[in-house]
Amino acid sequence: MRPRRLSLSAFALLLATLLLGATPAQAQTTPSAEALIDRLEEKYDGGQALHAQFSQTISQNGQTRTLEGTLTLKGDRYRVETNRQTLVTDGETTWTYTPARKQVLVNDYAENETAFSPGRFFDGYQERYRVTNVRTAQRSGTRHRVLTLKPRQGGAFFQKVTLWMRASDAVVTRLVVMDANGSRMTFSLRDVTFGAETTASTFRFDAPQGVEVVDLRS
Repeated sequence: MRPRRLSLSAFALLLATLLLGATPAQAQTTPSAEALIDRLEEKYDGGQALHAQFSQTISQNGQTRTLEGTLTLKGDRYRVETNRQTLVTDGETTWTYTPARKQVLVNDYAENETAFSPGRFFDGYQERYRVTNVRTAQRSGTRHRVLTLKPRQGGAFFQKVTLWMRASDAVVTRLVVMDANGSRMTFSLRDVTFGAETTASTFRFDAPQGVEVVDLRS
């Protein structure tokens, strides 16, 4: 059985080519594609733990569902908590806790090309995507670069990725993903902080008393 992925579906990140821009006051040039790539890679290189509040909306077959929660991420380790589930991985083992079922599923951690796990959300997209459009927009009163990306290879599960990157500090605050099934996921981040304090227990899960543990590891 495949390891647990973010059933919240979770999270992706990327890079850009920018056009020349100008303000009414004076002409100015936007950063080059290489400069933006460097900023994003430096920001999300896995060296510091990221903590944020998030909301995620998934639209599929005329139905929409929304989840809200918190995310802590460091490299390929993450902890995602919502009122429905808690998903945790230390990079080797994945725990999926569903309080309503009083059950924890334990599995081996592995990448999944059809899921936005937090680790993949912030890593490796330059190799798989190309930028097809860039614009500047205001989001929550703050200037952003809005990057539209398409897969470099045909047959990719994720057909289109649009991300909002804050111009001042390269923090991604919004991500919209369209997949091959026609589903649309909108993922918004707020109160993003880097250098969050973490311990070994942050990326492990201890089942509460009375909860069934189902070990699916090979």
